[in-house]
Amino acid sequence: MANTTQILDDGLQLDLSSLSLRAENSPAEPPSLQLLNPFQDLLDLHQDQDQIEAYLRQHLQPYLDGCQTLERLAPDNPFFQQVRDFWEKEGLEGNGLSNYIDLLCGILNFPPILLLNPSNWDRLALDDMISNSPTLSWLQDTLESFGFTLRDIVIIDMFPLLTDRKLNSIEEEERSRLCNEAFNLTVSFFRQFQTPVAISCQCSTRRGHARWDIVDHPLADQLSSSVYKARGRQVTRVRLDDQIIHVAQGFHPMHEYAKNVHIRLDLEQVLRGLLSALYEPCEDWRIRRRQHYEGEIDEAAKEVITRMTAFLDSITDYRRAQRRAASFGTVTPRLGHYSTPRWTDFKDKVRSFVDILLPVTS
Repeated sequence: MANTTQILDDGLQLDLSSLSLRAENSPAEPPSLQLLNPFQDLLDLHQDQDQIEAYLRQHLQPYLDGCQTLERLAPDNPFFQQVRDFWEKEGLEGNGLSNYIDLLCGILNFPPILLLNPSNWDRLALDDMISNSPTLSWLQDTLESFGFTLRDIVIIDMFPLLTDRKLNSIEEEERSRLCNEAFNLTVSFFRQFQTPVAISCQCSTRRGHARWDIVDHPLADQLSSSVYKARGRQVTRVRLDDQIIHVAQGFHPMHEYAKNVHIRLDLEQVLRGLLSALYEPCEDWRIRRRQHYEGEIDEAAKEVITRMTAFLDSITDYRRAQRRAASFGTVTPRLGHYSTPRWTDFKDKVRSFVDILLPVTS
């Protein structure tokens, strides 16, 4: 029996008709047909492979292990100049620009999430926009269960800065121009930051979509996902110039608002399972790195203390030598100190060294 539910979230209409379940009494494929291909066992083995787990093992974990620092995108990054130029050229208004930048300024080491027009409330300040958007609120709650906040993860809007209100108010030709220029900003992001993986949670930029099949760049279709592929835990490989982008297949979070409770629970398990598989290793890596560098700081601090102790001991030896020299008239006591003309340069170097270690602060 087919279950079809129309869902409206943030101006995005979703169709769950693809979730039709085959009746349990449907006849199975005859065994004779399954044996037509002598290599079918090998093909089935490849198809049954969990591509998410394979990607984690072969790509994401080695990539994280090679990262020495946590890289967070900053609002003053030169990338955003082209975004600001587009905003000003099109005469756009509101909080859309600042919200787009805030959502994009996450940790670059971790997989970003691809969404389509993540909120229809981008006219509001960021926190108000998140609380009013079911999509962003769901993502925020889900990410927190993995140890992250929404500000930790890069959220990429496929068509940045554009709203349904704007697109509905212009003619088709102008809409096509705007969408292509906006999508070029997304392409530019992937090029500049060499993003190795992304989680696609949107299926609307696929070929043949009634509204969004107006983008000339082939990457738009390649970054699209589907519930079917998400169920199969598939990871597609996309080429952009000389760069390979692995696209983990998800779907829009609002699919979880399906009226059919069985479908809703199943979809929640699928999407949460995908995000958990990709982000929990990231949090484990962050914890391990933090502990590693905390240990390095402790060891470095111990080394500083050891060397400073040796330095102070050497100063004590120097003072002792001064007192002995004074008894033979080599140095002259003066106001509780010793005048040592031959060692003036040495004393200046010591003072300079101490000033560097202990700078004067106001």
